[in-house]
Amino acid sequence: MTRGEGYTVNVILEADWKAYGQSEPGRDWLIEHEVAIPFRPEVLRWGTVGSRRLAPAERVAYDFNPETKKGTGARWVSAQPATNCQIL
Repeated sequence: MTRGEGYTVNVILEADWKAYGQSEPGRDWLIEHEVAIPFRPEVLRWGTVGSRRLAPAERVAYDFNPETKKGTGARWVSAQPATNCQIL
């Protein structure tokens, strides 16, 4: 959940990036697809898409339906950091 105490960081979900399928996204695409998650130091080891960090699917889950406006948004999958973070 992103509404807890502490700082958040905006990331791009791996699934959104794979669906995009192009080389360099524009500013508008980044803004439209970024989601906020509570900050953890491992985020700094993730690759980037434009100026946003790329959240590995095994680390961040996203549950929100833009049509119904229901869901919890982005959340950490577990407490264990990812070991293979590819830099793009």
